[in-house]
Amino acid sequence: MNATGQPVVMHGVNRQGTEYMCAQGRGIFDGPSDQASIDAIKSWRANAVRVPLNEDCWLGINGVPPEYGGAAYRQAIADYVGLLKGSGLYGILDLHWAAPGTTLANGPQPMPDADHSPAFWTDVATTFKGNDAVILELFNEPVPDSNQDTDAAWTCWRDGGTCPGVPYEAAGMQSLVNAIRATGATNVVAFGGVQYGGTLSRWRQYRPTDPQNALVAAWHTYNWTWCVSVSCYESNVGTVAADVPVIATEIGTDQCDAAWLTTLMDWLDARQIGYLAWAWQTFLASECSSVKLVLDYGGTPSQYGEIYRTHLAGLPRPFAAFTADVKITLGPLANHDRLDASGTFMLGAANDGIAPPAEPMTLAIGDLVTKLPAGSFHVDEQGRFMYESERLAVVLTPAGPDTFAYTMKLRNADLTATSNPVRITIAIGDDRGTTTANAGVTASGTVPAAARRFRDAPTRCA
Repeated sequence: MNATGQPVVMHGVNRQGTEYMCAQGRGIFDGPSDQASIDAIKSWRANAVRVPLNEDCWLGINGVPPEYGGAAYRQAIADYVGLLKGSGLYGILDLHWAAPGTTLANGPQPMPDADHSPAFWTDVATTFKGNDAVILELFNEPVPDSNQDTDAAWTCWRDGGTCPGVPYEAAGMQSLVNAIRATGATNVVAFGGVQYGGTLSRWRQYRPTDPQNALVAAWHTYNWTWCVSVSCYESNVGTVAADVPVIATEIGTDQCDAAWLTTLMDWLDARQIGYLAWAWQTFLASECSSVKLVLDYGGTPSQYGEIYRTHLAGLPRPFAAFTADVKITLGPLANHDRLDASGTFMLGAANDGIAPPAEPMTLAIGDLVTKLPAGSFHVDEQGRFMYESERLAVVLTPAGPDTFAYTMKLRNADLTATSNPVRITIAIGDDRGTTTANAGVTASGTVPAAARRFRDAPTRCA
């Protein structure tokens, strides 16, 4: 849930590169990390980006070049997360590559290491505490006990220590949750189950304790993994999702299999489980033998990426909830010099059955001030946002990603006046909206700086 009590369903991409470029001495990001590159991701209607991290690069240890590790790496990640938040996108930071002792983190490992992973999360949590648009994912694809779904695997997963199939002292999920909470960070914490994050069978039984009660189950699935059918989704994930928030932080197909991927996403959509596709990168060779989403960082989709982009484009569009002070003037009118309507309007729209904000509207017409009940808000069968009362009717029709056309009808005794459509462009990431109006209608609106926007402060996520 976000700060307004609405469920947050994440749809996004994995931005591959920050886990390996630094350790290989080739930079920090693989490809651009500027605003234009984020705008390209957002153009797919993504609201989240998963950023894989390298603990040696973050901590500046084990021979990582200083120009790409330590303070330089930390600042680059913080800057990128800042751009994401400023663009209205959630950031998921995951510990992707780790390694014990003096070994360079230059590839996947079966578990977090006790030598460095707790220190990594202490520092990451300290950096991003207070920024609840950042989710912390403890470790990418745990594989204790040689990729088995056993008591030993799940005990290692939670408690760490000396574990079968792990050739070093492991850090368990409980110790990493403890490290994060000890900093005072209240961020949502996510983590996948065993078997490369694909098995959630005993996630609830073994999950760590958390004083914030802000834990999310992460799940990974691809067309080549073991759980690829609806019946498996139901038994493996559905039982957990019944009472625990779940995010599929990696999904994908290397065969451009639209039927399989769409079936998976439809199943997740029906349960309001978010998902992020792997991966927003261009370097893999063939479009249908790899999981690259784009051909360039301007967002040109691969064949596989087009399946994903098209699906996101077809999802119901959530509208940001905000408060705007609006004044509409219609005139001149017969028998009246002008008719004013002004007041504070709480606007929003339904998404997957979520009701608009349950807030009253205050309307002033001349000297008459009326409190209008929240029950007058609704979304009709055509997806239009509607408000109706005895004296005012508002129809809001989406006219673009952040643009809505308002038609306002005012009724006062024997007079009925209907405005021409008023098009109001709302900068979701700013405190001001901008307006343009057709002839005969003037409109102005501002979004107060204190307003909490849709993307701010999640306390639970799905």
